[in-house]
Amino acid sequence: MKLYLVRHGQSEGNISGCVNGQKDVPLTEQGYEEARRAGQYLEGLTFDRIYSSDLIRTVQTAQTAIPGCEPIRLSLLRELNTGDLTDRPLKEIRESTDETLRTALRWQNYAIYGGEDWSMLQARAGKFLKMLEEDPCEQVIAFAHAGFLRATLEMAILEGGRIDARHIRCPNASVMKLIYEENTWRLLSWGAGIQ
Repeated sequence: MKLYLVRHGQSEGNISGCVNGQKDVPLTEQGYEEARRAGQYLEGLTFDRIYSSDLIRTVQTAQTAIPGCEPIRLSLLRELNTGDLTDRPLKEIRESTDETLRTALRWQNYAIYGGEDWSMLQARAGKFLKMLEEDPCEQVIAFAHAGFLRATLEMAILEGGRIDARHIRCPNASVMKLIYEENTWRLLSWGAGIQ
């Protein structure tokens, strides 16, 4: 089975300068253009199943990249829940004297602020991979969020190890491709489709 994972295009949240998490914000015009470019990259491919986070920015990306599709919407594919830090300015957090606050942002651990810690996101990513393993198809695509894509990579390839987000870029509307064969996930490409 081949699994394509696509990050949503630029959203209003991406340009707000604030923590977004699961805030439901739409794509910008640039986001729609990025989704169209992802669609060009995916052109000619057929998918047995098309999944999307249930947040509007991923649904809009899916429907723009694959016109006419109605993705299966799964809350499982949502971005990390940032709890009480949602809508807080990133600059304010980065410049804060509160080390706990800065560390929460750096390691994306929001449990103490009423959200999720990274292991919770990894658990959701692992559940999604398990769901696919138990009902395999030839080719599947899922539209999700940067955090979810990184957590999926960690669960598939590193068996739950961590990758510091500073070391693996996940641009808007980029495509990651994994293959599952002989009970093993392998990474085929990361960040494809970006021009």
